[in-house]
Amino acid sequence: ALYGTVAHGLGDDPTLDGILPEFNQERWAEILRAKDGPVYARTSIPNKTINIKDSSLDDWNGINPIFQDRSGDADPDLPGSDIKALYLAKDDNYLYGRIDLDNPPDNEVTYSVAFKSTPQQWADLYINIQFIPGKGWLVKGPSPWEIEYSGYAKVTGSSLEWKIPIPDLSFIEGDYLSVNSSKDHNTTCIQIAKQLGTISGKLNVPGFNGKGVIRIGVFKVHQGGETDLDPEDSIRSKTIYPDQYQAGMTYTINDLAIGSRVFVTAWWDKDFSGTWTYGDYSDMAGPFTVTAQGINNADLNLVTMYAVDKENPRFMLCRLVSLRQGNTQGTRIIASVAVPEGKLPDAIDSIIVTDPNGSEYELQSGDYDPIFMAYIKDIPTLLPKGEYVFKVTDKEGHSTESRCYFAAEQPPTFPANLQASGDPLAPVLSWTAPQDYQGHLLYQVQVFDSNNNLIWMSEVTYNTSVKVPKGVLKQGNTYKWQLWAMDSEMYVPYGWRQSFLEDSLWMPEQGSMKIEWWPYQPWFPDQAQKPQFVMYQVEIHKNSSDGPVVWVSDVVAGTSVDVPEGVLTPDHDYSYVVYAVSPVNFDVYAGLKKMAIGEPALLNLDTQKPFFKLVRISHSRNSEDKIRVRVRVEDPDGSLPDAIDHINVYDPEDSLLCSLTPDDYNATRGRFQKDIDGKPASGIYKIVVEDRDGNTKTTYEYVAPAFDIPCVDNNTMKATGEPLSPVLSWSVPQGMDRPIYFWVVIKDADENTVWTSPFIATTSIVVPKGVLQEGLNYQWQVRTADSFFVGGFSNQGRSNWIALDVENKKPFFNWAAVYKARVNPDYFFPGIKPSAPVIGDKSSQVYTVFNVSISVPNGTLPDSITSLTVTDPDGNSYDLLHDGRFIPYIPNPNGSYFFLFKSGAPVQGEYRFEAKDAEGNTIISYDWVNSSSDMPVVEQSSIATMHSWDFTYYWSGVHGYNSYADYRLMLYDYSGNLAYTTEQGKPYTWGRVENNWWEEICGLTVEASNKPLFQVYDSVSYSNWVTSTTEGFSRVVPQETGLINLHLGNADMEFDQDKGKYVINYSFWLEDVPFEQWEQWEQKEIPVGILVDDELKGTVLVKGQDSWDPPPIEIAPAWLAGTEDKIIKICVDPMNQITESNEADNCASFVYVPPEKGDVDGDHLVTIQDAIIVLQVVAGNEPAVAL
Repeated sequence: ALYGTVAHGLGDDPTLDGILPEFNQERWAEILRAKDGPVYARTSIPNKTINIKDSSLDDWNGINPIFQDRSGDADPDLPGSDIKALYLAKDDNYLYGRIDLDNPPDNEVTYSVAFKSTPQQWADLYINIQFIPGKGWLVKGPSPWEIEYSGYAKVTGSSLEWKIPIPDLSFIEGDYLSVNSSKDHNTTCIQIAKQLGTISGKLNVPGFNGKGVIRIGVFKVHQGGETDLDPEDSIRSKTIYPDQYQAGMTYTINDLAIGSRVFVTAWWDKDFSGTWTYGDYSDMAGPFTVTAQGINNADLNLVTMYAVDKENPRFMLCRLVSLRQGNTQGTRIIASVAVPEGKLPDAIDSIIVTDPNGSEYELQSGDYDPIFMAYIKDIPTLLPKGEYVFKVTDKEGHSTESRCYFAAEQPPTFPANLQASGDPLAPVLSWTAPQDYQGHLLYQVQVFDSNNNLIWMSEVTYNTSVKVPKGVLKQGNTYKWQLWAMDSEMYVPYGWRQSFLEDSLWMPEQGSMKIEWWPYQPWFPDQAQKPQFVMYQVEIHKNSSDGPVVWVSDVVAGTSVDVPEGVLTPDHDYSYVVYAVSPVNFDVYAGLKKMAIGEPALLNLDTQKPFFKLVRISHSRNSEDKIRVRVRVEDPDGSLPDAIDHINVYDPEDSLLCSLTPDDYNATRGRFQKDIDGKPASGIYKIVVEDRDGNTKTTYEYVAPAFDIPCVDNNTMKATGEPLSPVLSWSVPQGMDRPIYFWVVIKDADENTVWTSPFIATTSIVVPKGVLQEGLNYQWQVRTADSFFVGGFSNQGRSNWIALDVENKKPFFNWAAVYKARVNPDYFFPGIKPSAPVIGDKSSQVYTVFNVSISVPNGTLPDSITSLTVTDPDGNSYDLLHDGRFIPYIPNPNGSYFFLFKSGAPVQGEYRFEAKDAEGNTIISYDWVNSSSDMPVVEQSSIATMHSWDFTYYWSGVHGYNSYADYRLMLYDYSGNLAYTTEQGKPYTWGRVENNWWEEICGLTVEASNKPLFQVYDSVSYSNWVTSTTEGFSRVVPQETGLINLHLGNADMEFDQDKGKYVINYSFWLEDVPFEQWEQWEQKEIPVGILVDDELKGTVLVKGQDSWDPPPIEIAPAWLAGTEDKIIKICVDPMNQITESNEADNCASFVYVPPEKGDVDGDHLVTIQDAIIVLQVVAGNEPAVAL
């Protein structure tokens, strides 16, 4: 708003509630225009070469002074400080200057010439002429680098001549002149401009409601091309009042220097608050180079970046799955939604799903599954391929839409040979893979009691057997079990795993022992919602819980495990950790494409037939090509390997590939294995096991086409960091023709595998603490694969084994990626500092993105890197170090990266990355990118959070993409640092920022991608930026603590005269903290929130140990603006405690009354300070207190 018209309850009254009775809005507009610098004089710099070393001023003949100053306005006791005149001249090489003084220049005086965007602003460019003992008179500029030019200044009589190279100056055309000495300051309204131009364009503000002003500003583009919304870069501005706006109107900004590089922004102050607030709109155009003919296409179409929707339900997941169930091929529709108020399913009226042909399918409250927290509806036909529209409507009529793609592929056939073996109360359930499925499946088992109640779910596994833990089944009862076979783009065994108990362990005399615990109960934030079907697993470590793992129990349903003899020895101390796990696996279900659900089978034991646990046939490369055959089997009535007579493996042509006998059994690995020279044929292999009693079992394994998968060069493998928890790194090998994945294996001196990493797409990974032991020797190997999980690959490459020796000398790549990105032009909005550097046209919308992360063990980034280039398949090279941008990642420096956008799609093929550090080390890596369809952009208007203080965001799925899309949320701070990303590669249309606190989060964007991991993306898109608050996101996300006995103590609100703000003093406490959890309580961070009229404005985190005397909470003056009384409320644990039943015990309220007439600074006193502020505003100066 206009200066002085909005603050402390004064609304939009231009008289300041009677303080300035003669003022109106136009008078304030005149003051604003005066602050932007009326043009009192305009001049140009004459062309002439000046010899500053000839001790003569004759070269200046014919040149008039550009500025003349009055005499006597300096320090009379400091001769040479009073400026009389300034002359400027230029040629193609230098800008020349001459400052005339009242006396010869004094060695104690610094002289400067400054150039400003407006007279009121700080200078963009300073040129200082200063005497330096031992060096003489030097020219220093431009600020802030202060390049010194020796011999570029000379004293001639009472004049000081100087010059500075033109290439070292920024563009000064259009700037205002300032000339100063240490005692004589002259800010002028003299503009350096030979000719001025204009910028104009169409202005559209969707939904303009006739309230609030529209601000249009012209900003200078930095010399390096940066376009920041810094007030110091503001050149011109224009205010359009509500009665002046017409949709599509033409605006014009005058008095812009010809040749200057500028961009234009517009801001609709929708609520006329004077600051960016919820719902305000903005846009930008440019950059442009101002010409004599003017710029007439700087159109501005304003959009809101505010992303809070307090009314509408939102989709978290939309999915369709090809389904085989019984004798029917059908389709499963899955919809997961969130609501701002109420509970599911009662809050939802309907979910309508529309297929590509316009047919509709309705999901109702009866379709809601509380276990999966989603609506699930099975359709008995295979629905058509294409894009589906989901529309959810709540009971109040609010609705939201989202979209997803369905491939409508044939579902797998059922697994066969279901068998239960072993202990009747803890049986092993097994099956064989389908005979005709060309792919790799995941499996999950469900067990039902005699009343068809689901009582247990297994983990998701790629094995063909699972073990039911003790405690699930009861003696004498009847049970059924059902098998799900799933083709999913995601794999994790458990949906949730949480450690909740750690303790020391002493060696018992008998050598074995029982570990017991209380049932898992939620207590802290990440335990607030207890998962379904909780089971337990115990780890025993040497010494502390960070020490090496010596034993891991099976997953059990009860609350105890027996540690067998031989695990613990008297010469060591031990500790144990108890984990709670849940098999409800949302990620695997969200990634489903196809599935088959078998009929429930009676859980009856078969104690005779052998069964398969796992079959893997794959192509392996190192120095030779090998067909690796690995088979794990069990025989219920015999022991391995002698119970097995043979295992025959038949190729896709049904020819015998090999036969495995007990001689091929590896007792250490518990498997039969054989390596065969050559590459495997692609297709479905048949594997038949026969035991000594003649019992047989047949299963199948699909092998994808073999190719020459490259192996990691062991010369690129490095171990850096801590010796017992090192970072292992390597480079992507040359010779790819598709993306590849990696995993790492570490073995000890006895050839025992001590650690296997998960599958990753990065080229570095940290070895967890507890794997390596001090004083022992290890070797490690990197393996490449054509799939992202161990049960899904058909081709693997193996590096040579090398010693695991830590050496912190050379840099290494964490990743080096190339992919195609689609963005809208507004993605490069200048107010967002992460705005990408671009080679080429910013309006192309399709770009090649280079994204590289490097770690330097003995240096810092980006300074330690001296060269970073990428070469495309056509031989074109790009400089990422100088043309790109370095983005620090706040949570983990190893996630920091360099990136660069190049207009146009990438060329398909292999890209070569090369980096050099300051010590001369060179590292090289590669990446492959496929040709791919453009990924549509997530609509900015669909991105929303349900609360302005929440970090949970929702968006709609992309429209017009004929394949499956994955998403992640990316947040940046005001410095351009990547502050947080949600887990990459998931099909959810929501994301939550967990446990990360930053004071200034600038904006967020939603990334859509065609693959789960960004290092192997082919095609992505980035939405336009959004934000949820006025000045960045909330400092703290007030997540639920789950503490039901929190109480607020004494609380009071007062005006702090020293701070000039209201503050709230308070305390809080937790009732009945268990003694064993007291240390946890002391370190526990509790969110404390401030609400104004029931809207959460901000939060702070207070540790339990400080709960009795926490620091006062300051109330931001902006929260108190307006003419009405306000209810200020402080609440402990605001996300969990604001309910009708307990609010009084955890919240305290205060009534804020706006200040009386004339109280401008809001201290409830009318003093001379209020008058001073008003006079400062009228004079065009910045007020002492922000209004």
